Amino acid sequence: MKRPLLLAAFILLSCIWFYTTLRVKSPPSWQQLEGSKIQVLGRLSHKEYKSDQWILYLKDCRVLNTIDTGGQNQFIQTELGLLCSFKEDEEYSIPNIGSIIQINGTLSIFQNPGNPGEFNSKKYYESIGYQGRLYHASIEEVQENRLAFTEGFYRARLFLSKKLPMVMSEKNAAFLNAMILGSKTELDQEQKELFVRNGISHVLSISGFHISLVAAVLSFFLEKFPISKKKQAILSSCILLSYGFLTGMGVSTLRALLMSFTRQSAILLKRSYDQKTALALSSILILMVQPQYLYHTGFQLSFLAMAGISYSNSKKKSAETFFKKLMQSLKQGCMISIFSIPILASTFYEITFTSLILNLIILPLTTVILYIGFITLVLTCLHPLLGQIPGFILDHILWGQEFICKIFDGLWLRSYICGDIPSWKIMIYFLFLALFFLRPKKFRQKQSWKGIVFLFLNILVLLMPWHRVWKIYQPPEITMLDVGQGEAVLLQSPSGHSYLIDGGSLSKQDLGKYILVPALKYYGIRSLDMIFITHVDKDHISGILWLLEMQKTSQISIKALSLPRIKNPDETYEEIIRLCRESGVKIYFLEEGDNIEDDCFQFQVLHPEFKEEVLDRNDNSLVLHFQYGYFKGLFTGDISEKVEKKLQKKVGDKLQNLQLLKAAHHGSDYSNSPEFLHHINPSYVIISAGKYNSYGHPGKRFLADLEQEEIKYHVTAYHGAIFIKIHQEKKEFSVETYTKY
Repeated sequence: MKRPLLLAAFILLSCIWFYTTLRVKSPPSWQQLEGSKIQVLGRLSHKEYKSDQWILYLKDCRVLNTIDTGGQNQFIQTELGLLCSFKEDEEYSIPNIGSIIQINGTLSIFQNPGNPGEFNSKKYYESIGYQGRLYHASIEEVQENRLAFTEGFYRARLFLSKKLPMVMSEKNAAFLNAMILGSKTELDQEQKELFVRNGISHVLSISGFHISLVAAVLSFFLEKFPISKKKQAILSSCILLSYGFLTGMGVSTLRALLMSFTRQSAILLKRSYDQKTALALSSILILMVQPQYLYHTGFQLSFLAMAGISYSNSKKKSAETFFKKLMQSLKQGCMISIFSIPILASTFYEITFTSLILNLIILPLTTVILYIGFITLVLTCLHPLLGQIPGFILDHILWGQEFICKIFDGLWLRSYICGDIPSWKIMIYFLFLALFFLRPKKFRQKQSWKGIVFLFLNILVLLMPWHRVWKIYQPPEITMLDVGQGEAVLLQSPSGHSYLIDGGSLSKQDLGKYILVPALKYYGIRSLDMIFITHVDKDHISGILWLLEMQKTSQISIKALSLPRIKNPDETYEEIIRLCRESGVKIYFLEEGDNIEDDCFQFQVLHPEFKEEVLDRNDNSLVLHFQYGYFKGLFTGDISEKVEKKLQKKVGDKLQNLQLLKAAHHGSDYSNSPEFLHHINPSYVIISAGKYNSYGHPGKRFLADLEQEEIKYHVTAYHGAIFIKIHQEKKEFSVETYTKY
């Protein structure tokens, strides 16, 4: 039975992948409602309180009409799933789960990310059945369902989550609530990121590990009662299912429950249980109900980790000594890593070396924490005084666990940034892995060292960025990132040097964490040779400030930073200097006539002049003339027409017939004068601006001038990140965009 099910699971996975990847997707009817105020009727499937607001999850939504256009009876039948947010101070009685709600709000459809390496919220939410979000929502009508099954479990989880803070610190209570109840709304963000960086975030998720512990406790107690094996199996399954619903029934929990039910069914049917068969069967059942789970990282990691465990279990039963248990744990950890590495690498663009050693410490500790945690929760429910002692013990264990993680977090070479891994590499990796583990038995007994070498080489081929190690020629690339209302341009030379011109935004929060660092890791960049700050406005430096402060945790080092040399530095300017000195980053103060170059790129500073005292930050912007072979470009910061005229007089010849112009001041009509544009006559213009920004960027006059001069251009607001590859030998360049649509 094992091989047919494994084959069926593989065929199903392949069919889903080919169908969802290769099919031509026609836009759904509700896509045309993007940005419209609509009236929706939907079923409340889940709710949570997070960051001082309620988030309602609606399934099976029907769009009744569009309010802002005055449309009536524009009924659209769809399987649309929506998220709706309500502020805490708004007087809404939050409906029960299962209720039918009529709600008004402005529709925003989840979009693909605008940058390489950025988290794909569209893919994530679609994998769990949600396509968009309603902003400025208001509930119009509710058909209550007070007998909703899931509402009872939601209230039970809410009740239980308030017990642990009575007997331990709020921070550790929130951590334990995430581990035991799956409630992550109060989880400390820094603590969560610490576990993610160290590759042990799985301890925060309800998984097969938790289910197996609960099942073991149930088995121990149920065996004490004089009831048949059949009744024990049925009762145990019902309790485990209830625990699954209590914790929110995540995909890893669902997988663990299905495998547990398969085991119980084998007992009832008096059949042998095979772990690989149960894993294949559970994957088939889950994907038949929700095929999009194939793209859910939690689904992928859960099944691959379990596959690794199934191939690490020894069929020989021998005495369980401490050493053998330790070796078995080490073997399981290695196998989980071998099976999970491609997904982790392709998701986070780095591999944490220390996670294997840390897991050997944390996983046994997690077992202790869970057992004491369950006992503490039960005792606290009976009376808070009963939970004081185990709560005190738990508090200190959790502080110790965090302390251990911080030690590992500070280790040198904690992780390896591998960059983006192509899909074909991952497919070849798993093909070789399958050939290795499914090889005939006669090849398994002899020369086991060859297998270890084979696996090592397979991992090396997958992770190693060969083009960087062997200096294989790669066309120089200029990437204008989509940072909303702000600016960030990344330049990469064939010799491996990397430069960043600005890095800030007014509209994107935590730009450094969510856009700059993921983009750098996507390209396999571990250090920036130079950051050019054109001027110190927030929309040009917010992400850079974060990079300077978080060099150690982000694993991105900065070798040098340059600022325009000016006579009137302000507090922000001085703050950047202080951060550079504290973090050991070299500082350069650039003015007109300075040059910075490596073996490929040349940067010449055309502005500002130090002898002039200019009060306007924008007009103090660094203006950089860039050259690589035949290719010339101009990066203008936020200069005005006044500075443009000065540049035209001083270095007019140098500015003519450029291949690339970075539009000044996000394409403002108060810069980029028609005379300046006509004089430099660029082949291509790139513009960084936020969608629907309140500044009117890019200006209509400027765009009309580009059309009149027949100059091609792209705007990040509409096209996402813009990539320019320079092909020096052919004396040409190509432009692509990371489109969001």
